[in-house]
Amino acid sequence: MEIETQQNPCSGLYEWQYLLNKSVMTLFELMQVIEGRKSFLQKVESNDVNREDILKHIESESKLLDTLQHNIEVIAQHSCGCYTLTVILRSRVGEMQSDDTRILDILINRIDFLYFSMLQMFPIRLSSMKQYLKFRSDHKSYIKDTTFLRKLMSSKHNDPEVYKITALFEYYNMNDVYSARLSFSEGLKYHKHCKRLHVDNFILEVQCNEDTSSTSFPIALSTYKNAIKCFKGDLEFHFTLLDAAIEGYSVTELHYCIVRDMIKEYKGHEKMWQKLAIINLNGFIFDSELECVCFDLQCGRGLTYTFKAFDDGLKEIQSPVKRKILWNMFVEHVINVWKQFGVKDEGIAIFVNDNVKRVFQAAFDEGFLYKAEHYAYWVTFMNHNY
Repeated sequence: MEIETQQNPCSGLYEWQYLLNKSVMTLFELMQVIEGRKSFLQKVESNDVNREDILKHIESESKLLDTLQHNIEVIAQHSCGCYTLTVILRSRVGEMQSDDTRILDILINRIDFLYFSMLQMFPIRLSSMKQYLKFRSDHKSYIKDTTFLRKLMSSKHNDPEVYKITALFEYYNMNDVYSARLSFSEGLKYHKHCKRLHVDNFILEVQCNEDTSSTSFPIALSTYKNAIKCFKGDLEFHFTLLDAAIEGYSVTELHYCIVRDMIKEYKGHEKMWQKLAIINLNGFIFDSELECVCFDLQCGRGLTYTFKAFDDGLKEIQSPVKRKILWNMFVEHVINVWKQFGVKDEGIAIFVNDNVKRVFQAAFDEGFLYKAEHYAYWVTFMNHNY
């Protein structure tokens, strides 16, 4: 078993000499460490090792690493108080590595391999995977084998969440967008119909598109197109992708493509027009003539486009059943708008009030003002304004 070659306790003469010479531990403590490693290897060689055995061994090696790091810090503080542990540990010049760095390399990569072996040998638990990723992040300047995560992602059909947390780790902790994309790609091979994984993949590409000032737009667009292709006809899923895009810090061509496709695909669905009205009111203005989505906090423009969305929907939808639903949504919407903006400055108040009156009257004329509470609001509105 490969884990054996990484853990041979008899090949650590340099390590033992260092630990004794630097007074990291006593001879008795060192013998306990050696015996612990021998006992672990005996289980490995007899194929009698389980997950708990490896976790226990990782814990033992991690304690040794903590002791060593503390010892280095104490010596560093005594030698030169102006230096911190971080400075000492990161000072590498070519191949001229200090004894401290060499021994840290040995211990850190031993633990790294133990984690990898456990995750390879047994079904991956999210808790263990998160511990492994944190360990890699904390010691990334010492990790030698950068392929372990790729091997784990490609060799096992893991829980979708495993691919997600690995991808996010690669992107945000290791600044490795290629490996992050590879993790999602592997996950989607085995979980093609997992909506959450598609959404998480898209969210990462939205972030990457922002981080690269839209130079990665083609990849983000392709990711979005692939996702909606897998769930064609799923309006709620389209809403989820749109919401994910809107949560970003900037508005780009990607937003326009998502809204444009939403209108084209679902123009016969009343909920789509409601969604369009809401995002317009929130400042994400879809302008079909200019072929763009822009963010505008001036409520006047948002109000204009929020009413326009419902008006456009009523032009498209002719089914009496769907028109009844859409009119009900429109009335509910203008009531909320009136509550929010009806007492703003005079210009906005006049515009809102004119539209509230228009919508109530039009819904009544068509026979779709049928809820008692709507009539109550209409009366309240009329009394308030006359």
